[in-house]
Amino acid sequence: MDVKIVDHSEKVERAVHELNAKGYTQSEIYVFAYDKYETTDLKKETSTQSVGLKEQGFFEALSNVFRSRWEEIEAKIMSLGISPNEAARYENELEAGKIVLIAKRDD
Repeated sequence: MDVKIVDHSEKVERAVHELNAKGYTQSEIYVFAYDKYETTDLKKETSTQSVGLKEQGFFEALSNVFRSRWEEIEAKIMSLGISPNEAARYENELEAGKIVLIAKRDD
């Protein structure tokens, strides 16, 4: 697993290419921004993945409807195998306007 944190959306594509160079495919790269719409746009621009039923499971994904934005992001990040302490660190980065990319090999 690799994690990259970038400070601007224009740097996301470069970070994705760096992860590709390490052998990750687009389907193994997840992009997180605090703003839901920015996340959606970045995923479309870079052809990266969303955390969904496959990663979270049905009930966890359904629970996101009732969660705050951060709780939703935290659940998604942790579903990729990130510890609660690391997830809290990434929360601080996201709240500061940064973008977190997590690359995880398909099992």
